Amino acid sequence: MHPMRIGSVSTTPTLETAAAPTAKVAAVQEIPPKRTLTAPADVRAALARAHQEMTGEPASAPLLDVLTAHVSHETARGTHMFNYNFGGIKGHGPTGESARLRTREVTSKGDEVMRLPFRAYRTLEAGAADYL
Repeated sequence: MHPMRIGSVSTTPTLETAAAPTAKVAAVQEIPPKRTLTAPADVRAALARAHQEMTGEPASAPLLDVLTAHVSHETARGTHMFNYNFGGIKGHGPTGESARLRTREVTSKGDEVMRLPFRAYRTLEAGAADYL
């Protein structure tokens, strides 16, 4: 999420611009979808480690509660996590990898089922870091 600025115009990021603008993305590569079953406790621990590494400070318990709840909601408590994608984020990740998965989207035609690319990661830690 981008911080809201009063008095400035905000634009909605696209799939291509959603990554950090300073992050260099590798060539886009589609990999096969792989279910990566992950328990909520493992998600919480990975988020805690990623937060510590990114900020140099431990994450607060309430922050970890909210983030773990969101990931649990998006992945059916880790039973429908694919390629360590914590939030069902579409597009390609920092390494350029994506996996094409079936999803339901609301379009001008109504609900449509389609196959779209979702960010894909090789490890739980990589997924947690990009999610944060």
